[in-house]
Amino acid sequence: PFGVYINLGDQVSVRAHEDLNNLESIERLIITKAREAGLHPETPFMFIVKGKFDWIKLHVLDKPADEQEHNHELHDKAKKYVEYTDISGELIGFYSLHHEGVFTHRGSYTHIHFISRDKAIMGHLDGIRASATVDILFSRN
Repeated sequence: PFGVYINLGDQVSVRAHEDLNNLESIERLIITKAREAGLHPETPFMFIVKGKFDWIKLHVLDKPADEQEHNHELHDKAKKYVEYTDISGELIGFYSLHHEGVFTHRGSYTHIHFISRDKAIMGHLDGIRASATVDILFSRN
């Protein structure tokens, strides 16, 4: 396991209406709105996107209790996928140009999890579709 954290201090909130069709569309939205909010893409930041999503695909890890080693192949094998439609919640993520493969995935500058409004559902975001008005909270730390 790994952990990334931030102490929320100075924050800025923006509203946007977007068609989100994949993870890349979220990353583009985050970068655009962060710049508009005065954040600099060279500095890592945390974000929360609140809204209602038409469809999301998540995964959680379900590793065997007796697994002694862990590698990329075993990590992928332990993923259990679920999909939800018409669901409200928050996309909680980190953005960084400098941590690709550290706390973001290779080929991406974001790492995003979803948590449902009622806190009953949570997982790593793998896919999304929505045409929605969303509220985005950025941390300036």
